Amino acid sequence: MDVEEKKRDKRERLLKAGADLFAQKGYHSATVEEITRRADVAKGTFYLYFKDKTDLMNSILKWLSKRHEESAEKLNSIKCPKERIRKYIENEIRFYEENASFARLNINVLGMVDSSFLDWYMNIQKRHVSFLKSAVEEGCRKGIFDVEDPFRTAVFLRGAVFMFLAYRVFNLDTSNPADEAEFIMNLFLKGVEKGDKKLIDDH
Repeated sequence: MDVEEKKRDKRERLLKAGADLFAQKGYHSATVEEITRRADVAKGTFYLYFKDKTDLMNSILKWLSKRHEESAEKLNSIKCPKERIRKYIENEIRFYEENASFARLNINVLGMVDSSFLDWYMNIQKRHVSFLKSAVEEGCRKGIFDVEDPFRTAVFLRGAVFMFLAYRVFNLDTSNPADEAEFIMNLFLKGVEKGDKKLIDDH
């Protein structure tokens, strides 16, 4: 490897080690010494790439979020909006399953990061909602869906998927991602009513 490749390799090893240790031990308990030991680099090397643990944590979340977005880019080529949403859900489940550290960090540390990171993170969530809203709107135009408010529908879907992912990650659910995506889609498309009788009595 040339000099630049070695630098990228060391930085990525620190990112991976930090993600694993923050998820396993918590942000406050994990030390720089432990992170560098796991990354197999000298302790002083850490400060060539990051100012402190907070800088590392912000960098980890941005690094993994970028990989996350890249994994979802292929979904835009799916023509059918219903299939696009189903594949989106399946992709989310698979990515979080394969990157459990990312999921735990996303859920656990948002209250610890600075405001600039939170703004960036919320923009990521807005892009998720925008993707889903676009698919719902297209489905409505094609007569596949019938919803009054595509934006709120997209927010509902994103929230449902996120909480479903949190349950899987923290309960170590290993069921098939495709089956889980199908379950969420069926719930979204069919709801929980049986015929014209509500499961929850309003009276």
